[in-house]
Amino acid sequence: MMCSLHELQLRLWQKLCFLIDGMAISSTVFALRQKNILESLQKAEDSLCIDELLPGKTQRSGYFHLAFRLLEDQGYVFRNTGLEKGEMEVGLTASGRSWLPMTPLYDSAMDYLRAASGMSEKDWDPPLPEVSLHGLRQLSEEEQRVRLHVVAPLVAAFLVSLHENEMFSGKRVLCKTEHPDISVRILNHCFTMLTDLGWLSSAGDEEWIFTEEGQLLPHFIPQLFYPVSYLKTSRQVPELIFPGREEKREQEQGEESHINRSLDIRFSGLVYERNFREPVHTVLRNLFNSPPLAEQPRYIVDTGCGDGTMLLDVYRTVAEETLRGKSLAAFPLTVVGVEFNRVAEEATAARLRAKGIPFLTVEGDISEPEQIARALTGRGIVLDQVFHISKSVIHNRIYSPPVEEPDLGEWDPHSEAVFIDSQGELIAARDLAANLVDHFRRWRPLVRNHGMLVIEAHTVSSSLIAASIGTNILTSLDSSHGFSHQYLVEKDFFHRAIRTALFSNKTIMERCVQGVDIPVLSVNYLRSLV
Repeated sequence: MMCSLHELQLRLWQKLCFLIDGMAISSTVFALRQKNILESLQKAEDSLCIDELLPGKTQRSGYFHLAFRLLEDQGYVFRNTGLEKGEMEVGLTASGRSWLPMTPLYDSAMDYLRAASGMSEKDWDPPLPEVSLHGLRQLSEEEQRVRLHVVAPLVAAFLVSLHENEMFSGKRVLCKTEHPDISVRILNHCFTMLTDLGWLSSAGDEEWIFTEEGQLLPHFIPQLFYPVSYLKTSRQVPELIFPGREEKREQEQGEESHINRSLDIRFSGLVYERNFREPVHTVLRNLFNSPPLAEQPRYIVDTGCGDGTMLLDVYRTVAEETLRGKSLAAFPLTVVGVEFNRVAEEATAARLRAKGIPFLTVEGDISEPEQIARALTGRGIVLDQVFHISKSVIHNRIYSPPVEEPDLGEWDPHSEAVFIDSQGELIAARDLAANLVDHFRRWRPLVRNHGMLVIEAHTVSSSLIAASIGTNILTSLDSSHGFSHQYLVEKDFFHRAIRTALFSNKTIMERCVQGVDIPVLSVNYLRSLV
């Protein structure tokens, strides 16, 4: 029976969601199995205190708690706070009890992660793990989901590799003769998996033909950039939760040890293009169409500028769509990229230079507004002449307790998220709230005149995520941000911190995802009230 385009898209997206969920949880489940944690939950008649599941403190509390948040996202466990002691308790759901007998499949998780990480090394020829996808459609959806969880890293990394090598051409992919980086053995293994997934069919020794469903892949593959960029983090998970030997997490040749930053930057640029261009343009038009021109910002500063995608876009918008753009000779505009990451700073400079746009780049971190202020003034920039933008970097600030505890007033902060410090230990919701309020207050001197446009991602409750499994990739966001010490909070938590820090906020845009009716993305224009 022929499927409609919509049905094909839904089927493909569900498989991709299961794959992305798998990259988020497979190494976590592996780690818990190695310590018999899941067995302990299975034996318990009721919920257990998380901190009592492993006596002797052989785990880092923050990462350990995050593991159960991720399983709750998937609907396998429930968490609740013990009313008397304030302790977090966890137990298996009905779905979790039916899932548990299939968890031995996750024993291959690290093999698939290693295979994905070394896939592009031409001479690397590891033993390939054997979690078969043959006859996938005949299995229950629950078992399909688990098998996709386990094979996810290799499938996703392979699809991204095909995309990067421009091997999606019409309806055919030539594997042995066209792919420059992967051994024939691994290529054949990966193409077999794509065939079992229903995306390819063999057309001979060296050719595969896309099925109707597979022809839709190129449009969706950029969604894999983000989880694939965090493969390094996924491989570290067992050692993060249960440290047993000296960790080797140092940077090599200037590269970050937890992420493929170049791929992450590209994904961030795509997210901006798809979600944020129009709301950002709205703010720019209002700001740069308001005379007198002499009182408009002289600089637009993007902290966490990535590859410069947004700076290029905002300059063009001002130049082509505003009154200021007609008078740039008399009232010039310079864009400034602030980055702590050398790869991103160089990418921004190259992109803006190639387009002939007036720009500067400076080193800086969203966590250190005082340092950014010094760097800007050191380049001759007057702080009151700056309009600031930050895109998905406030949650990536470095956590530290505030020097002076801010007054939270009547706000008693609560969050379902798990916040982890640099040592892997839990951060209480109130401490995280105090840090966030302190962060905004420290930024006030830089944004007092023209304000700041803030683009942020948000977390939502696990119950909402679990209720729409197969339609959202929010477990991946909780995993990647949690294990890399980033601090996604709920939208209301974020807005309360803004108000407590004495900013006004105009929400320009909010966006939900399928099945979750609470915003996970927002664009906000902040102005200091003092």
